[in-house]
Amino acid sequence: MIKFKEFLLRHKKTILITVIILLLVTALLLFILLRPRADKKTASSKNEQSVSQISENTMDEDSNAASSSESLSSVRPSSSALSSIAEGPSKPVSHAPSNTAESHTQAGDSQNTIQSSIPVSSNEAAYEHQHDWQAHTAQKWVSDIVTVIDEPEQTISGAKFYTMHENGEYVADGPVYWLEDGFTQDDLKEIIREGILNADENGLYNGVYYGNYQNVSKTIPAVTHQEDQGHYESYIDYYYCACGARK
Repeated sequence: MIKFKEFLLRHKKTILITVIILLLVTALLLFILLRPRADKKTASSKNEQSVSQISENTMDEDSNAASSSESLSSVRPSSSALSSIAEGPSKPVSHAPSNTAESHTQAGDSQNTIQSSIPVSSNEAAYEHQHDWQAHTAQKWVSDIVTVIDEPEQTISGAKFYTMHENGEYVADGPVYWLEDGFTQDDLKEIIREGILNADENGLYNGVYYGNYQNVSKTIPAVTHQEDQGHYESYIDYYYCACGARK
């Protein structure tokens, strides 16, 4: 015991320095061990505040999205909330990004709803469809009336015989024999031969002088009829589009 006291007295300064060093090391260890818990609690509280702030901003955004698209900026967390989330541990704040993404998705849907509800102007509606006009053709009859000759015009020859008038002159005003309807030149010769053989003292047979005749002719008009020898022509009666429009 006496030796221990002597040791303490002899090494008093050394022991005092050693004790101070041990106390400092102990305090430092306690500080290191206790600080993460405090920071964790501080970060958790800050994260809860930021999450609640994001939820409130999201609700405000959903209620105000239909009135103005500029309200989308209100759902973004403040710079202080973002910095507190970045400083804290990753596990307590793992749910914050998903809520932020959902809020942006909802904001985007709200914005699309607003844009879809905006009426399209008349100019924009006019450019929605461009007509592709196609020609529609039809047939029409173009008349061409012509005269068709069934039997052509004919010139018929004949023989006009003489008669004797009271003054003794022979005048060609007797019967006429036309070479038509099967009456031939041979038939005419037979009539002349018979008239001459049976002539009286004046050379007349039945009052007709067959010793000579006058050549005559007549024209028979052609037999015709009218025909429409026209044809069909194609023409454009209207233009149409695949959408059903016409002009």
